[in-house]
Amino acid sequence: MFRPLERAAGRTDSVTLMTTDEPYVTDTSRRYDVIVRESKLLPEGTRLYLWLSDAETAPEPYTLLTGEVELGLQKRQGLLSSARADGIVLQAWPAVWAGMTMTAADHKPWTARFQYLREEARRRIAARLPGEEGPLTAGICFGAKRELSEATTADFRGAGLSHLLAVSGLHTTLLAGAVLGLLRLLRVPKRLAALLSSGAVLFFMGLTGFSPSVMRAGMMCLVVLAGHLFRREADGLNSLGLALLLLSVPNVYAACDPGLLLSASATAGLLVLQPRIKGAVLSVRPFAGRQVLSGLVSPLSVSLSALLATTPVVALCFGEISLISPLSNLLAVPLGSLLMILGCLAVLLGGLPLLGPALYDAAGALAKVLLSLSHWRGNTFLSFISTRSPYLLLWFFAAGLLLFAGWRLLRGRGVRMAAALSAVLLTGGLLTNTLAMRGVTTVTALDAGNGAAVLLERDGRAALVVTGESAGGRMGRIGTMLKRRGIRQLDFLLFPDSNEQALFDIGLLLGRVEAARGLYD
Repeated sequence: MFRPLERAAGRTDSVTLMTTDEPYVTDTSRRYDVIVRESKLLPEGTRLYLWLSDAETAPEPYTLLTGEVELGLQKRQGLLSSARADGIVLQAWPAVWAGMTMTAADHKPWTARFQYLREEARRRIAARLPGEEGPLTAGICFGAKRELSEATTADFRGAGLSHLLAVSGLHTTLLAGAVLGLLRLLRVPKRLAALLSSGAVLFFMGLTGFSPSVMRAGMMCLVVLAGHLFRREADGLNSLGLALLLLSVPNVYAACDPGLLLSASATAGLLVLQPRIKGAVLSVRPFAGRQVLSGLVSPLSVSLSALLATTPVVALCFGEISLISPLSNLLAVPLGSLLMILGCLAVLLGGLPLLGPALYDAAGALAKVLLSLSHWRGNTFLSFISTRSPYLLLWFFAAGLLLFAGWRLLRGRGVRMAAALSAVLLTGGLLTNTLAMRGVTTVTALDAGNGAAVLLERDGRAALVVTGESAGGRMGRIGTMLKRRGIRQLDFLLFPDSNEQALFDIGLLLGRVEAARGLYD
């Protein structure tokens, strides 16, 4: 599937492409998901990423683009990639010597109706909630997160809250439970309520774009609702396995999607680990304050079980983990759930005189709290811990062995002792690594397009050297990468290619990090 398409990389082709979605917007360009309608080199139906600059007219979804493009491979060709899961191997740019003409598509797929509804919902939210509150609400409610800034996305990842931005099991479960509960409250028969709730889940899957993680969550909900229809109780692990099987049979590369892996691993953690963690904590002998602990144990066990199950996937996909995630999820998940409910109600009932504005105001207030929380928790020294360190790889292996040995020898008590010892070893190792790196200069190459960006770090000080004509367009992204590495201030910045555009691009960087001593050209 992939190798025949890879042969077209580096060549120029005359194509007719159809856009399928709103673009992913970066600092200087827009990336469109497109499908090949006509081509000399590529089969009809091939999916590509098409990059267009801001100077060009932005096409609407389901617009035909005709012209010559230059083809290239996706930069990330690892096993785990959402592009690979979608069958996207190549990216394209308009040829320098030729433009692209736009015409309306003569035939739109049936999913275009869902696309229109999702965009209409996003526009309504954006019109009433300015700033980052609107994109965040649209992202949590409908998965329309492309308008979110890179800084906000980095804050959510650092706080361990990225799953709130990806429509998955949490969202579909809330929707199915809310619809089913409302219908039962209205005394609708149980089977009919389950059937109507299944229809609501299917509609929500289409509204959020039929992504692999949404499909997994939706299929699990449908299996559970089918149990109500046929008066059978669904088994959680069997439902998860069936959903993954149905996704993988038509597309074996669905397993390459990090979102699906995170969603599936979190669900498996909740099904397998959460009851055991909760039982182990509640098995502690009676002591003062036990009632307070019992009230916290359920949300804590949910957060911890999801964290333990998803940590290996996060480390493999992103090369980093967030140790602040359990506390962040304890605070943010209830707020995110309430924001989804209020956001959906606001879109549906926003035209009502008093209720509509009240719902939008409440959703905006919750979104502002979530943004503040993610920024606060996502900018600590525990937010971005690189898993590429040999010590952390050793710690993961040792912690797993300790937990397994503690469970086998002393059951719940052994698990608690092993967890405490693992935390001590992790903290001690991080402190030792910090002390050992004193006086050592580290040099890291950052993604700067066709240019070069080099980060130098020593004893808490950081210097950045950026050069190349195309590197300027990456300055916002470079600033986000610096934040993810825990760098909030630059002591030295060297930008040899100084011009008007370079000065503007430096502003994008300094919007994310500060310059302590000044700029040097």
